[in-house]
Amino acid sequence: MDLPESDIVPVLAECLPFIRNCIEAKLNVLVHCNAGVSRTSMVAIAYLMEYEKMSFSEAYELVKTKRP
Repeated sequence: MDLPESDIVPVLAECLPFIRNCIEAKLNVLVHCNAGVSRTSMVAIAYLMEYEKMSFSEAYELVKTKRP
């Protein structure tokens, strides 16, 4: 479940470098969660903010266009 008290930092610390390594190696990346509620988009937005230096609004809008 997506709970306010959930600590996402350890998840991002593991996921974001992994995604970056895959992209640099020209591999495809699929971000998936069982519930499909907000964790998937959170990881994608965090990646764009960290590595593509997008603002939250820019990253959110881009992700939203991929899965409205």
